[in-house]
Amino acid sequence: MKSFNDHLIAFLNRIPITSDRAKWMDEFRAALLELFPDVDRIAININVYCDPIRPPTMCEDPISVRFSNNGKKDGLAISQLLSHQSVAEEFEAETGKFVPLKKYHPPKYFHYFHESGQYYGSMIFFREIEKPKMSQKTFGTMASLEPFIKYIYASFLAMQNAAKPFGAAFRDAQNKMDHEAGFSTQESKVMTLMLCGYSYKQVAEHLSISLNTVRSHMTSIHRKTGTRSYTELFAKYFVPVAAEHLS
Repeated sequence: MKSFNDHLIAFLNRIPITSDRAKWMDEFRAALLELFPDVDRIAININVYCDPIRPPTMCEDPISVRFSNNGKKDGLAISQLLSHQSVAEEFEAETGKFVPLKKYHPPKYFHYFHESGQYYGSMIFFREIEKPKMSQKTFGTMASLEPFIKYIYASFLAMQNAAKPFGAAFRDAQNKMDHEAGFSTQESKVMTLMLCGYSYKQVAEHLSISLNTVRSHMTSIHRKTGTRSYTELFAKYFVPVAAEHLS
C-alpha cells in the first residue's frame, strides 16, 4: 500500500509542463484528484490576463479573463480586479452557475495571488453529499502546498505568455484602451467578450443584458476611442502593441 509520501511524489511527477490551457487544466485536475481521494470534483480557474513576469506597476486595476470548464469559451468569465476580496467573492458567487451545489457538501475554495496583488487563479474542491466530508488532512496538505501551487500557476502563465506572445499583446492593448478611453466596468466586459469572438447575442446572454444595451455600450466604446469599426480599433490599439511584442 502506497504511503502519503508516495502519493505526493506521484503528484509532483504528474504536474503538467505545457502552454496548452485545456491540457494543463485536465492534467493538473487529474493529479490533484489522485492525491486527494476524499475529493470528488475539482474546478480550476485561471486568470489568463496575469503575467507574473511583468512589473506589478504595469498591472493596476487589470481586467481578469478567467477560464474554468477545461479552458473552453463557454467557461469564460471576466471582471475588473479591484481587491483580493472582490475577486474571491465573485468567483465563489459564480460557482453555482456551473456546478449543481445540492449534490455536494459546502465546497472548499483556494485562491492564489502573487505578492504584487495579481490574481493567478482559484480551485474549488467538492465532496458528494452522501459521503463523509473532506478531511482536515486534505485542507492541511493544501495549506502546506500553497507556495508550490502558486509556482505551478505562475509557471503555466509564463509558458503560455512565451508560447503565445500575441496573447500578451492582446492583454496589454486591452488595458491600454481601457485606461485611455475610460471605459466603465460593463463597457470593458462587453469589449473583452467581443474581442474573444462573442456575438452581440452571446454577449447579451453572458452578461444578462439586452441586445440594445450591448449596442449602446458598443456605440459608447467607439465614441470614447474615436473609432467607427473594429478595424479602426485594432489599427489604433492592437496593431502597435502587437508589433512591439512580436518584434
